[in-house]
Amino acid sequence: MRYEFLGPLRVLDGERTVELGGPRQQRVLAVLLAATPDEVSVDRLIDEVWGEDPPDTASHVIRTYISNLRQTLDGRIQSDGRRYRLELDGDESDASVLTEAVRAARSMVDVDPPAAIEQLDSVLSLLRGRPFEGIGDDAPAIRIEVDRLEEQILSARELRMEAALAIGRHTDHLTDIESLVDAHPLREHASELLMIALYR
Repeated sequence: MRYEFLGPLRVLDGERTVELGGPRQQRVLAVLLAATPDEVSVDRLIDEVWGEDPPDTASHVIRTYISNLRQTLDGRIQSDGRRYRLELDGDESDASVLTEAVRAARSMVDVDPPAAIEQLDSVLSLLRGRPFEGIGDDAPAIRIEVDRLEEQILSARELRMEAALAIGRHTDHLTDIESLVDAHPLREHASELLMIALYR
């Protein structure tokens, strides 16, 4: 299976989109994905799903959601009765692919800029919107993961622009760099890239 949350949450089983249930059940899955590889307690899931006003039946409802998801995801949710963990292989989520691509591109941007561009273009094509779009990031675990992923996305865009400048494509990307700096004026690296592009 493939778990995609660089945009609206979806799970693919081959070419088939897996039915994930209603919004709260999807939020449970989103929290488990955000916490991977760590475990999440029932009490924390209740807090993440309902906040300060859970129903009296919250614990039972969470276990029902987990049971449904476990069947849907072929038993990939592990439990000791009080805590749950989603088992994922390294490349099963688009977020893991993004993180690895940024790490790899950072090591090659100075030595092989065209390869870095190819790597980053491939991973940036996975973006379908804001991470976990539609789930709501008022759940603390989801908000933290959204912030982390958005930082990774910005790093990927900066690295791609850096690689493009390294091979002399400053004119082609000047507008993109200006847009990035306008949207994120406090990012020092983006500002440095803009000054380099303008100078050249």
